[in-house]
Amino acid sequence: GMMAASFFFTLVSGGDWMNNHRFLVPSIPPILACSIWACRELSALAGRRPLAIASTALLTFAFLSQPLRILSHDLRHPTYPLDRPVGLVEPLDDSNRADRYRLGVIMKGILPAETVLAIVPAGVVPYLTGFETIDMLGLNDREIGREKIPEMGSGRLGHEKGNGQMILARKPDIIMLRNNLNPKDEALAPPGSTDFAYRPVKEIWDDPGFHEDYEPFAIPLGENKSYTLYRRR
Repeated sequence: GMMAASFFFTLVSGGDWMNNHRFLVPSIPPILACSIWACRELSALAGRRPLAIASTALLTFAFLSQPLRILSHDLRHPTYPLDRPVGLVEPLDDSNRADRYRLGVIMKGILPAETVLAIVPAGVVPYLTGFETIDMLGLNDREIGREKIPEMGSGRLGHEKGNGQMILARKPDIIMLRNNLNPKDEALAPPGSTDFAYRPVKEIWDDPGFHEDYEPFAIPLGENKSYTLYRRR
């Protein structure tokens, strides 16, 4: 029931807009199941009804406080327009999601269907193109996802892993390192400072073989907008 409710909420609120806290959603049903079981056992042990009720309420609050706190933080996010009707929530402005949607449509039209794409972050572009895709952060990649990194847990949730050499060894046809649009009036631009926060972007960019094997090219979106991608020579 909770998973169905989460799916319905995501659907009608305009998509997966909940920052990185979406990774918490799968844990909510087990948390609820454990809470119900613990409350039942505690109620059975409690001899007096007032104590059972108070203990049950306290335990339930303890189990659910963290998920509810995180969800409430997302709902209070300044880019979530709570005054809009259900289903009309716009994408986060700083994520360029609408532009990446257009990018995916254009890429599907100009690149071969057998193109292998490496991208960070993976999302709407692979969905629209249908290309075989390497998720450079490893969320949808078993080999990268199983990597062990010493500083795990210190970076952005779900954005810490990656292996530039592993990705280059697979020889993708297209690599997308620049997450955001190019600056205005620039046809080509290297990854921005925020892109280098991603481990695979930095490792690929620092690899001399990458610059020998790949050349940049821009895909214009119109309205003085473009994305820089890298094509295998």
